[in-house]
Amino acid sequence: MIDYPQAILVTTTTTLLVLGAYFLATRRRPHRPTSNLRRSWLSMLLTAGVAVCVAVLTATAFRGTFVGELSGWTLFVHLAAAGPFVVLISLFSIWGVIRARQRGTLARVSFVAILFTTLGTLGTIVVSMQPVFGTEEMHQLLDVHRVFGLALALCTLVYLCAVAIERPSGQVAPSKGIEQP
Repeated sequence: MIDYPQAILVTTTTTLLVLGAYFLATRRRPHRPTSNLRRSWLSMLLTAGVAVCVAVLTATAFRGTFVGELSGWTLFVHLAAAGPFVVLISLFSIWGVIRARQRGTLARVSFVAILFTTLGTLGTIVVSMQPVFGTEEMHQLLDVHRVFGLALALCTLVYLCAVAIERPSGQVAPSKGIEQP
């Protein structure tokens, strides 16, 4: 059995350390603008919608993990946020594939990670709805769902940070002591 509070603490701390190291490593280099990065309203709306859904799903799942079983209103909110998440992540993935070349490396890698963790998260629920598994297997699928859900939340956090530090093309990050052409 996985100790979820400890797993959440370790993975979140590791993610924040990796983001901090990435920021420190890239902030002193001159910024190479990504090609034709324009922040469209549709891109920002889809990203914000997915981020809000993931935040609600994560908050309700954390409450269920720390307090006990996911039940009552917490379960209701979790399930109510799952529907819009499925719709938004579908649109987000289509839009993200179209605009993938316009993003930096970290944003592209975290975008692909979001897609894979979403497949794992949604796949465990779809598989558990089939009348094939017994009680023990259902509990194992729930554990896998929790792990994929945590990974999805962390990948979304990395994606949001990567998109936030990107600059539209033509702008250069200020740097100290480095000559710019």
